[in-house]
Amino acid sequence: MFRSEIRRLASALAHDVGKYVSRTARNVPDGAWTPDRVNMLLSDLYNLRGERALQAFLRLAPAATSPLAAFPEWTTAHDLLCELDAMEHDLREGLAPALSGAASRALRVESELRELALRVRSCSPVRKPKGSTP
Repeated sequence: MFRSEIRRLASALAHDVGKYVSRTARNVPDGAWTPDRVNMLLSDLYNLRGERALQAFLRLAPAATSPLAAFPEWTTAHDLLCELDAMEHDLREGLAPALSGAASRALRVESELRELALRVRSCSPVRKPKGSTP
């Protein structure tokens, strides 16, 4: 896979998953969870443009084949999305501790994916020393 494609994928993860997963969490003041905000969070996590956030993440950067999976930020974001998937029942019940925990995790997913995109963007190609053979 070309470096430009890896950069594009990292940017897509940050935007298509990170930004949208954290959309509601970023805008809920101090745990003020109304039924509408809970529904918005549920949509961000489990109906992100027609698929679950974890599914969107794995579609863009599958663990088995994506070079992004080698980065610790990818692993952390993946683990957080798995935790968010496991929290679905408690979130649908509107349990305050679960909602706060989910908001925190969603913000961390965004942060990790932004960091991943920055790291990939700043990586410079490995240069061979002068005089070395290909």
